[in-house]
Amino acid sequence: MKRMPAKDFHDLIVPACAWHADRWQKAHQLVLSMYLFSNNFPRNETYGLTSQTRRAVISIPVDIVETYTASILDSGS
Repeated sequence: MKRMPAKDFHDLIVPACAWHADRWQKAHQLVLSMYLFSNNFPRNETYGLTSQTRRAVISIPVDIVETYTASILDSGS
């Protein structure tokens, strides 16, 4: 079956494994919440605390997807 190209991030493949999908969705919500929360950080922290916090929180769903992808590649599926 041929896949259609993604038009936005909602079209991207979310892991079919329920465990990974559930964790990814929760992590994605955490990212959105943290970005809103970090908007209230002081302006002088834009390149310090704000940037570091955002990079840390975005790594969570990325790690989940990387783990899922590695497990798929290892299983040969």
